[in-house]
Amino acid sequence: MFIVYVLKSQKHDKRYVGMTSKTIAQRLNWHRWGLTAWTRQNGPFELIYTEPFETKSQALKRESYFKTGQGRRTLNLLLKKSRHDLWRGLEHLLYTEGVVGSNPTSPTTSYLREDL
Repeated sequence: MFIVYVLKSQKHDKRYVGMTSKTIAQRLNWHRWGLTAWTRQNGPFELIYTEPFETKSQALKRESYFKTGQGRRTLNLLLKKSRHDLWRGLEHLLYTEGVVGSNPTSPTTSYLREDL
């Protein structure tokens, strides 16, 4: 398995797109230890996106694409959708637990129950 991943610098608000055949934890350790020039100059960073692939050629193609103008726009949309999906999932969980007072699937904004 091969993984395309994106790091975001907390220092300079830049992104790094990479690919690895190792586990993501192993690759992140390389970055944390400053074994690449980008992470030495731009750390600390956070992992903001991963995408698995079966073949190296698929992963390299996706990595290269994310480094183009259109690829950066696509990545922005994926990250925005990911945040939206995460929020909707959290909102649904809070609704089912009784923390929010309206149905999260409705187009209206949910509000926290005041009695909690």
